[in-house]
Order: sequence, then C-alpha cells, then structure tokens
Amino acid sequence: MKRITVKDSAIKRLRNFYLWVFRDELQPPVMRCYPGEIVTVQSRQGEDVGTAFYHPSARVALRMISRVAIRPDGDFWRDRLQEALCRRQPLLAETNARRLVHAEGDYLPGLVADHFGDHLVLQFRTAGMDHLRPLIVSLFAELLAPASIYERSDLDRRREEGLPPVEGQLAGTTPERVEVLENGLRFVVDIRSGQKTGFYTDQRDARRHFAGLVRDGDEVLDAFCYTGGFAVAAARQGARVIGVDKDEAALTLAGENARLNGVESRVVRERADVFQWLPEQAAAGRRFQLIGLDPPALIKYKNQQGKGRGLLMDLLRPCLQMLPAGGRLHLSTCAYHLNSALVTEAIRIVAGELGKRIVLLARTMQAADHPVVLQMPETWYLRGYTLQVLSG
Repeated sequence: MKRITVKDSAIKRLRNFYLWVFRDELQPPVMRCYPGEIVTVQSRQGEDVGTAFYHPSARVALRMISRVAIRPDGDFWRDRLQEALCRRQPLLAETNARRLVHAEGDYLPGLVADHFGDHLVLQFRTAGMDHLRPLIVSLFAELLAPASIYERSDLDRRREEGLPPVEGQLAGTTPERVEVLENGLRFVVDIRSGQKTGFYTDQRDARRHFAGLVRDGDEVLDAFCYTGGFAVAAARQGARVIGVDKDEAALTLAGENARLNGVESRVVRERADVFQWLPEQAAAGRRFQLIGLDPPALIKYKNQQGKGRGLLMDLLRPCLQMLPAGGRLHLSTCAYHLNSALVTEAIRIVAGELGKRIVLLARTMQAADHPVVLQMPETWYLRGYTLQVLSG
C-alpha cells in the first residue's frame, strides 16, 4: 500500500477520531494514487496513524477507515457493517424505516444505507466506497437478505470525486411504493423517485415532537411539507393542516399518506414556491397557531454563511408575522454550516424587526440512527428549534 504523509496540524485531530484530512494538510511530495485508492496515512516523523481512502483532487483528500495501518478485506467490511446494524437493533420494534449506515457516523465514509420495510436503498458518495459497490451489495444481501436493493447515488456531491450520478436496481425488484410505519403512523415511500432515498428518517423524533405541540383546534402550516410527515402527525392530533410544497409528486404522496392515516379531511395540500407563498400569505393577514418550517439545505459551504442567514431570515419573517401571541414555530435546519449561532442570530434579528418577543421552548436533532460523533462535527447537521411568540 502507498503511503501519504500529512502535516502535524492534522495529526492531533486524527488521533482524536476525526476522519478527514483536507488537501492543504498533505505533506509534499504526495505519491500518485488513483481516486479512491486505499493508502496508509503517516506523520512527518514516519509514524503510521491509520488507513484511508485517498482522492488526488477532492477537497477532502483522505477519509479515514481505520486508526491502524491495515489491508482491509471482506471480513473487515463485514464486521464494520455488522457493528452499524447492531447499533440499530433497538429501533426494530419502533419502526421499519431506518438508516442502517450513516457514512462517517458509522466509520464507513461515503456509504449510506436506508431500510424501508424489506427493501434497501444504498448511496455511494465517494470514489473509495464506489469501488467497493459489488462487495457492499453482496455483504448486505448476506447480512439482511432484503427483498431488493436499489441504488440512489444520484448526488451532485459525487462530481467532486469525479463520479457521475448513478441510479438503478442492484438486486431484486424494488416496487414503486413501499409502506412503512413510524410513530404509529403509516407512510408510503417512493424509493425510486423520491428526494434523497425517498423518506427523511432523520426527522422521526422531530415529527413526534411536533405532534406533541398541537393544541385542540389549531390551524397548522407545514411549509416544505414534502410527503406530509409533519402534516399527518399534526392532523392525527386533531389539527387542521395545510401542507405547501412545489414538488407535485411529493404532494400526491402526502395525499396518500393522509388517506392512509384517516386524516384526509384535515389536510389541505397546496403546490407553491414556499419562498413566495409565505410573504404573500403574511401580507394577506393569514394566521396559524403552529408552523413547521423545514426548508432544504440553504447553503453547502462555509463561505455562504451570510447568504444562508439572509435566506433563513426571509423565511422566518413571514412565519413570525403569521403567528399570534402564544403561537409556536418549529424550525429545522439541515445545513451544517448554518450553525446554531447563525440561526439564533437570524431569529433574534427578525423578531426585533417585527417587535415580537420570542422564547426557545425546545431543541431537536437528527434521530439516533443518524449518529452524531462529537469528534466529527460534520456528522451533526440537523438541528430543530421550537419557538413561541410571547405577548407584549
């Protein structure tokens, strides 16, 4: 195996379980390697510090797979997958929609695996993991025996590693619709065409929390509702809900999910661009007692933080305008670089502009099957804020 030397600035983080080395942290000269090649990582003093996937041009040059120098074989990857599956065992009685592998969160950089019913969805996000596709598919077939395995590696982020988007059947036959159970509710998942892998399992805890915020007779808005997860959860608690999204196919599934749970009479769906719809409704004097605001990632890079704060303020402003005293807003942000300080600053500025006094009632985060490794801050990307407008 080839050896890549890294600068002293990266060694301390690697020894504290951080898994990335950036391109400017490599110590020249750097050996020529192909994208995704497995290499030994060493310090300037020649000490081996682990094994990694290497990429010669990506921003993240090394993605660690072990803290010791090894030659990973099939047994290594089988053991690593089994560890991830064992950590999800407590979820088996709770839901059949769960993430089985969460990339760096499970020490499997570049691999995501979601399980919906008897069907498995895989994403290979990096060149290193992409080379292992046949092995990973065969190991999942051995360990889980799923009815089908479908690939949804249709991600823009693969381009940074020189990989084209890929989608297609890997094993068995994946149906157009798969029904799953979550928090006592039934949902239909479109594995083949839905966003990401078809369903946002990371919001499982937040949806349960949102349902608990509903009061009798509430008028509720689910903005960026996708397939209606928050809307259905609120409607089951007796709320009247309007779900807004610009994705027509997702809204169709939201209607199916409302019918599956017997709440179709309490869920209205509206197709619109939420960024335009919110200020229009606020200007028209629309009011809600509870709002769920779950936008897509507003930014991808740290140098976009100013832009992200501005976009978030544009969404928060009409939402807070539409909330009376006592009204509640649950905001979700899934952009890692839109950190808590920026989010709370945006809330504070908008509330000040509107003359509204705001209290933070609760915080939520991604569900446990999307593990947060504290030494790898990038694994903590989903944050939720439950706010309430106070009188005066």
